[in-house]
Amino acid sequence: MTNPSSTPKPAHPRDFAPAVIATAILIILAGMVIPFLRSREMARAEGRAREDLIDLREGIRAFVRDVGLPPTRDKSGNDRALLRLCGPGQPPEGAYFLDDAFEGAYGDHLFRNAPVASDQPGYAHWRGPYVKRDANDPWNHSYVVVAYPLNSLDGAADGRQCIVVSAGPNGRMDADYSSPRDPVPAGDDLLEVVTLDPPAPDRK
Repeated sequence: MTNPSSTPKPAHPRDFAPAVIATAILIILAGMVIPFLRSREMARAEGRAREDLIDLREGIRAFVRDVGLPPTRDKSGNDRALLRLCGPGQPPEGAYFLDDAFEGAYGDHLFRNAPVASDQPGYAHWRGPYVKRDANDPWNHSYVVVAYPLNSLDGAADGRQCIVVSAGPNGRMDADYSSPRDPVPAGDDLLEVVTLDPPAPDRK
C-alpha cells in the first residue's frame, strides 16, 4: 500500500507565478536600462568628438598665429600646397579624402613639427604641439580637414572656409564638404569652421 505522505504533489500553476513576475520585471528593466546606457555611451562619444574638433580648430588657428603659414606644406617642402589633412583611422565613406600628393596627415604639422620628414627641418616659429592628441574619432574613423581655403592669404578662398569634420557614428559623410561655404553638418556629421585671425604683418 502506498504511503500518501510520500506521494509528490503536482505543481500548481500558482507556484510559478512569482518567478514569471520576477522575470517579466527583469525584462522590462533591461529594456529600460540598455537603451539608457547606449544613449549615455553615444553622448560620451559625441562629446569627445566635439572636443577633438574644437581642439583641431583652435590648434590650426594657433599654428597660423605662430608660424604665419597654414599647416599645408607638402613632402617636397612647398608651402600652401596641401588641400586636405586627415588624422589616423579609417577614412570615412564618401569623404573629401584622396590618398594623393595633395593630402597630408595633420599630425605631422600640428602634433609634431615634421611636415616633410622626421629628419628634415620643420616650420620656423613652431611652438606646438597644437593638438592634445593625434587620434581617430570615437568611431575609429579619421577626422578630415578641408584645408585648401587656408592657402589663400586671408584664410578663405572665394568665400569657402576651412572646416574640420567627423563623419559621426555611421562613418559616412552625409554631405559634400569639398566646397564649404557657410557649411552646415548633415545627418550625424559633426563639424567646426576654422576662422583665422588677420595675418601678422611681419610674417611671410
